[in-house]
Amino acid sequence: MKQFILLITLLGLITGTATAQREADNWIYGWGIWINYSTGEPVRVTSPNITLNSFYGSTSLSDSLGNLLFYSIGVDMFNRNHEIMSNGDGLMGATFATNPCIAFPKPGDHSKYYFFTVGGKTGDNFRAGAEYSIIDMEL
Repeated sequence: MKQFILLITLLGLITGTATAQREADNWIYGWGIWINYSTGEPVRVTSPNITLNSFYGSTSLSDSLGNLLFYSIGVDMFNRNHEIMSNGDGLMGATFATNPCIAFPKPGDHSKYYFFTVGGKTGDNFRAGAEYSIIDMEL
C-alpha cells in the first residue's frame, strides 16, 4: 500500500510540473511569410512590418507560451515588434546558404538563447566559418 501511495505521489509531482513546449509555434520565412501553429493547424498571420526577404533559410523562435521572440535570416535579427535588436545587424549569416542560421534556448537559462550563423559572401564581405551569439531577452 505504501508503494502505491508513493507511486501516485511521484506521478502527481511529475505531471504537475510538465509544461508545453511552444517555442516553434511561429515560423517566419521567405518573403515575409508568417505561419502560426498554436492551434495545431497552420494559420497565416498577416503583418506588413515583417522585413524578412530570403529565398533560403531562416530561424524564428517563440517563448514557452508561443509568443514570438525573434527571427532572422542570419544577417539581421528582428524582435517581436519587427525591429532590429540591439547588436542584431551585420551578422555573419550568408544570405545564399540553405541554412544560414539557427537559434535555440540555452539549457538551464530560460532568458538566454544561442544563435549560430554560417558565413560566406554577403554583399562585398567574405567571412568563412561560423559564429554564435547569445541573445539575452532580459536586456
